[in-house]
Amino acid sequence: SATLPPLVLAQVCTTVHIQMSASYHVDIGIDRPNISWEYQHMKGVILDLQSLCFLLPKSCGGEGKEGELPQGLVFGDNINELMMGMKFLHDNAPEHLRHQIVCYNSHRTTCSKCLRIKLLFMTEAAGMGCDMPHINIVVQFMVLKSLSIWMQHAGRAGRSPSMQASAILLVQ
Repeated sequence: SATLPPLVLAQVCTTVHIQMSASYHVDIGIDRPNISWEYQHMKGVILDLQSLCFLLPKSCGGEGKEGELPQGLVFGDNINELMMGMKFLHDNAPEHLRHQIVCYNSHRTTCSKCLRIKLLFMTEAAGMGCDMPHINIVVQFMVLKSLSIWMQHAGRAGRSPSMQASAILLVQ
């Protein structure tokens, strides 16, 4: 993993019987100057689906470019809440963009299909091992229990150093 804190790395090495002194570890760090880190307050108390509107084109009440969606991942802990968020954006997006908003399903969503999807809603488990170089925005829908998990999610954006990307934490 590119984002394991030292304590977690030590635990992993112990669990899988890797001797730290007899192995080589590369720490490239998490300083990614091409990612802008932001947080936004949700207006609602619990589940504010409106807070996802910024992902839509301006003509739909969003902040995005007209006629397109950003290449992004929306992470969340609860699959039902993610599906509600996906449906909300799907219902508010222009008809010609709706097929580009998808909730990840391990049985139906292949990596090749991910290249045609613009907004992919997924849980942490779905994001494991998912390396998509074209992601320019990562949204964490609601606060996580662990800062290191948020760092891992955010690190999925801007895999190419030449790409400017955003990582947005939506705080309830």
